[in-house]
Amino acid sequence: MQEQIPLGLYTYCILQGEENGKLEANGIGNGTVYTINYRDISAVVSDIPFKKIEPKMDDIVAHNRVIEAARNAGIVLPIRYGVIFRNEDGARKLLRASYKNFKSKLVKLRGRDEMGVKIVLEKKAMEKIEHKLKRESAEAQKITKELSTADQGASYFLKLKLDDIVKNEAMNKISQISDETFRKLAELSEDSRVLKSELDQIAMNSVYLVRTEKQEEFNQLVASLERKYRDMGLAFHVSGPWAPYSFC
Repeated sequence: MQEQIPLGLYTYCILQGEENGKLEANGIGNGTVYTINYRDISAVVSDIPFKKIEPKMDDIVAHNRVIEAARNAGIVLPIRYGVIFRNEDGARKLLRASYKNFKSKLVKLRGRDEMGVKIVLEKKAMEKIEHKLKRESAEAQKITKELSTADQGASYFLKLKLDDIVKNEAMNKISQISDETFRKLAELSEDSRVLKSELDQIAMNSVYLVRTEKQEEFNQLVASLERKYRDMGLAFHVSGPWAPYSFC
């Protein structure tokens, strides 16, 4: 006879609010989502088997969907994927032990959302940037001039040198654009982070904590930066507003 696994409480986020109740969202495994409160904060939970949960795409989507739905009820602090309590006492113990910390963060995040910005190198971005730098770089122009009068042997090494110079300057240019973008967007934000990226074509992956009333200005700044660098093959991708996943 197969042993029955007892139910536990999967926890999605901490919510500002005093009332216990259901949320209009389906949790992991289509479970009913509800809240367990302590004083004026609540844990947003659903019932699932009490065992280690592996990261599956459907479950990750459900986790994020519940957090976004909870935002309609108040300020939220997202909790990392995979946190399960044995029972309601365990959830309340967390709320009680971390109450001051949770409250201070909820106050900090009131009226603020997370915005994500990526700079993506399009297919021919490096080629476009290198072509532009060959025309604008003083050192590249100097070597190009030397090439016009060099013999065949010297031309070979000058071309290698020119390629190295242009590639290095192109990488430096992309780094400068990323730094400039991050700095300007950070000036409109309450907080900011640079995130890691495993893909070479992503030149910048960053997130910002932005006041609700400044989101339009934030989006306009991103759009102006994209227009500025569009001819280099750089695409700017904005996501959000989201719950403040990166600032909890």
